[in-house]
Order: sequence, then C-alpha cells, then structure tokens
Amino acid sequence: PVAQKLFPDERCARVLMAWFRHSLVTAQQVG
Repeated sequence: PVAQKLFPDERCARVLMAWFRHSLVTAQQVG
C-alpha cells in the first residue's frame, strides 16, 4: 500500500493503535 511507502511499519502501527483506542473511547462515550 501507499501508506507503507510513506511511513515505516512501526509508525503506521502506532497510528493505527492510537486511532483504534480513540474509536473505542468515543464508542464508550456515545454508547
């Protein structure tokens, strides 16, 4: 994917984890 060319896998993984946690917190607040 293009993301792998733009960012290292480690940084991409951190971003995905941060977004995943944020989505979970948002879901808990909304729910």
